[in-house]
Amino acid sequence: MSSSSSAHRSAYEVFAVLSGIIPIGAAFVPGNSFKNRVRAAPGGIFLTCYGRYVAHRTTGTFRFPVVIFLIRRPR
Repeated sequence: MSSSSSAHRSAYEVFAVLSGIIPIGAAFVPGNSFKNRVRAAPGGIFLTCYGRYVAHRTTGTFRFPVVIFLIRRPR
């Protein structure tokens, strides 16, 4: 029997997870303001979890907004 928990990884899922890991890492960079850290950490956790969720789905259509793949400079 094969395991039903295998993930179906395409470039979209991989980049969604990576686009979540980057803000999580940025939350720990010295010199960031508290406000930027508070924004980066939950956003990164959400994107990482969403990428993992989609990778483990076997049916359905999922949309990835292009904005999650863009790197934005903090204001």
